[in-house]
Amino acid sequence: MWITDYLQLMFPEDLNKIKKKQAMTLKQQNIPRSLYKCRSVDDYSIENLRNDIMRFNPANKMNDPYDSALTLNKKIYRDVAKNELVSYLPQIMKKFNINMTEGELKDIKNKGFFDIYKHVLRHIPEVNKDEETLIQVAEQRYNSVVEDYDKKLKNLVESAQKLVLISCFSEKNNSMLMWSHYTNNHKGFCLEYNFIKPDNILFNPAITETLHPIIYRDELFDIARYMKTEGLIGEIYLMYIIAYASMIKSTEWSYEKEWRLIEIPSEEMDGLNLPFFQPESIYLGARINDVDKQMLIEIGCEKKIPVFQMKMKDDEFKLISERVL
Repeated sequence: MWITDYLQLMFPEDLNKIKKKQAMTLKQQNIPRSLYKCRSVDDYSIENLRNDIMRFNPANKMNDPYDSALTLNKKIYRDVAKNELVSYLPQIMKKFNINMTEGELKDIKNKGFFDIYKHVLRHIPEVNKDEETLIQVAEQRYNSVVEDYDKKLKNLVESAQKLVLISCFSEKNNSMLMWSHYTNNHKGFCLEYNFIKPDNILFNPAITETLHPIIYRDELFDIARYMKTEGLIGEIYLMYIIAYASMIKSTEWSYEKEWRLIEIPSEEMDGLNLPFFQPESIYLGARINDVDKQMLIEIGCEKKIPVFQMKMKDDEFKLISERVL
């Protein structure tokens, strides 16, 4: 599947090996001709439609509480704790006047966190009273490391969900669930956008760059593969990781067939309005009222874009569209 190749090019484990140009080319070849955005009828949505403005909202305001969430494989804590301890061994040895041969030092580095820590503690008289005390002190240190990384992860998740700004689209315009969830129970409208139209790409090439397909799966995005031995990933690549996390959703949402524009500003924002290219068409909800219907038809007429009315089939659980302008 092309998405697998795209992820390998755009988000490799070694972020120094990102092949952005190849990734963008591959994505461009697979962007659907039409992507749809569902809206309720309100002052903001109508104003944005009239003025060709796209609204972006923070991930923490999305209806999915897991939107843009991260997790961290607990095993990584032990590895990080051990690597940190090993990196500080020379300083610890100097501080407590601990002497180890090169062979002993090499051998101890191959042991687990607790074995290394207990070995070091045995050289400290204040602690080296009995095995129980050694284990207790080692466990306290390990728990401290775990707690520290729990805090780092929690802060990273909260920061990511506040920082990342998202605008959502779907490959489908006839999903009854989508119309129910995002258009006030079929009383709103849906806009069709063409992201591969040359004029639209020229309008702002960065728009296509920030458009990503959603990957549906049952596991949260695990940041462990992007961690370094000294801690969490560096700031320089954090934006890539946040963008990647924002592309992953539970399989329970797979019916949406979502693509999304992902913007990551330098500071937290309540939302963002950006100039956008004109939609290709307007679809009216099956239950839209006459006043809203007439208003949207007039907007379609002003913009010289077709307007369609969604209708429920008489013999199937299915929505169809009929052109009204």
